[in-house]
Amino acid sequence: MNIEAKSNPHDVSMDDYHQALRMCDIATCEAKAVGQALAGRYEKPYKGWSSNIFTRLCIHAGLVMRNAPKSRWFKTDYELWDYSCIAPHVRAIMEGELLLFYIAQPPSSEEEWLVKLKIIHLNDCNRRIKLFEASKNEKDLNFFKSEKEKLVSDLSELDYFNKLPADIKKKSVQGKILTIQSRDELLTLCGIDSETFNPIFDHLSHYTHILPYSFYRIEPNGRGTGVINDTDKSFIYSGLIAAADSMTRCTDIMVELFPDAKNKKKGLKSKFTPGPKSR
Repeated sequence: MNIEAKSNPHDVSMDDYHQALRMCDIATCEAKAVGQALAGRYEKPYKGWSSNIFTRLCIHAGLVMRNAPKSRWFKTDYELWDYSCIAPHVRAIMEGELLLFYIAQPPSSEEEWLVKLKIIHLNDCNRRIKLFEASKNEKDLNFFKSEKEKLVSDLSELDYFNKLPADIKKKSVQGKILTIQSRDELLTLCGIDSETFNPIFDHLSHYTHILPYSFYRIEPNGRGTGVINDTDKSFIYSGLIAAADSMTRCTDIMVELFPDAKNKKKGLKSKFTPGPKSR
């Protein structure tokens, strides 16, 4: 099922909304079924790490379905019609798709894989160091500082790393980047139009954080208050479509890595647990 998002909030009917909800429901069910079919396998490292990223993508997709108004995934006494109920999770899915694509590419050599993985480890190390500096946890702080030094030393001995552009090497050893390619470069490699992706991603960011855009146009008993209204309904509708499209592509990546999992994709009848009872 393909749905093209509508730009005018007043053009999104409740029928349109239910179609988008069903589209995201199908994408989430199939993703979770495929993901669970991959559990416990011993695979090449890039496939194993891809599975870990896909697990997190499935978690966020499930949270989108639990939080979206009128979803069969969660029963509640009232509906919260605010874009923020799904925006952080849709944003995480869009971001996670790029990382999954990056990690899921078969490496040209063992060195390429090691460089990609160690740059990710360095980024993680750097973030943990900042956390432990703030908490004054000297034991863990010293451990991760030592790990960072080791990772930098390991990278310096790899020809693949030494041939990278100087700015990439500098940012890598500083732990400032997660991937060798930039977001726009990964979008191009994924075949996703950056002029479409970037505005949607930035719009989601306004509702992931409390930025002025999210509260400047609050209306009494309307937009931004959780009461059903055309604007938030259209935003959630668009977010569901974005999440569904992204999760469908991510599931296709995993099926390409694990072709035997393709038969787990059965729409709303896909088998997985836990999930809504009515499948």
